[in-house]
Amino acid sequence: MGGSFENLSLLFILINMELEEILKNNLNNNKEFILEELKEGRITFDAGYSSNYEKLFNSLFEFLKFLSEWYPGRVNLNLMKGYENDPHIISSISVYIGDFTIVNNLEQSHPIKDLYIRINIHKYRNEYLYIGSLDLMRTTLTSKELVCGYIHSHVSNRRDILSDINKGNKVSLNYNSICLGNNPIRNYLNNKRLDEFTRNDFEGFMMHLMSILTYESIETNPYLYFVDVYNSTLLGANFRVLSYGNLKDCIKNIINNIPNYTDSLEFDVDRTGIILKKSQKLEDLLLKMVKDIYGNSSRYEDFVCYKTNSGYCKVFDKSLIKISEDAGEPEIKTYETSSNLYFRGEKLKLKVIQEPDTVTKEVYDNLVEIIHPEILEMIIKIIQFRVNTKYIQYGLQ
Repeated sequence: MGGSFENLSLLFILINMELEEILKNNLNNNKEFILEELKEGRITFDAGYSSNYEKLFNSLFEFLKFLSEWYPGRVNLNLMKGYENDPHIISSISVYIGDFTIVNNLEQSHPIKDLYIRINIHKYRNEYLYIGSLDLMRTTLTSKELVCGYIHSHVSNRRDILSDINKGNKVSLNYNSICLGNNPIRNYLNNKRLDEFTRNDFEGFMMHLMSILTYESIETNPYLYFVDVYNSTLLGANFRVLSYGNLKDCIKNIINNIPNYTDSLEFDVDRTGIILKKSQKLEDLLLKMVKDIYGNSSRYEDFVCYKTNSGYCKVFDKSLIKISEDAGEPEIKTYETSSNLYFRGEKLKLKVIQEPDTVTKEVYDNLVEIIHPEILEMIIKIIQFRVNTKYIQYGLQ
């Protein structure tokens, strides 16, 4: 490829003159590679980038070349003066891994779509660079993953994304720290200088990274098992994230109306106090009350769901449950993000594949509307607390 350092600013207008001089003096044999990366917009610079790091550039770009050979056209480097108030992080390298399948030791599997890795490069004083931490992010989720908050088995739960969507907010799309467990990849982090990385080291690093991404060990207690995407009692395309805070006034309203239905409440006593018995009679009562109070409002969907004749909970809206042969192609929805994340010059958005729950016609014909299990547990706990509080007060008088 042609090009000169004198017209570098024409290739990438955001580079200031100071940084251009740094590149002149330090790129050495990486010149052609870096110029191509700059031209394609795969290297970006934060304002105020410090010239103190210039002697560290060669090891960074050598590592970037390794990555670009492994994932051509799918690597983005950002040089920065500091990240999230940590001045030791001077750059991050984002890699688009794409689609793959994660498996576990029971030979179960789950497809992963549009996954990105972020490799955070730290500096030790101004002496050398090293890999400090690894994060991941996904820009395409299924609706069932969204409900469970499943991004990957080795990162924490992200049910907040669904909460953003339900509230009509822009989605908080962020990288999440990867739990490395006892994986040998730890040998390449923190205590391995980047300028000491050989090609064999790099290939070992990538091999261990891919083993983390593609394998879930059940015995090591991952953050979230991928089978939970299928087995969760909240399985469904449009379940809301439930919390007492969101529904406090509604639940109080229902509880305050319970005295009108006291013949449906049954109590027991054990050493812990008075216990409200969970029964079909109680569930029927609460479902009737919800219909009476909220049947004509959007709040109704917060309280109810469907279950099959095998006891499996489904979505609140029966129209979202499709008969297997009628399911058709899933709809894909795109959501704007509040996060300022770009890859190769494009701002990243979240795509959600709307997977309707599919059942056989026989199961569909036997769907039963029920009070949501989480709502039921909330109400039972509050009633028990009130009853026991009154009981204690009465006993002290």
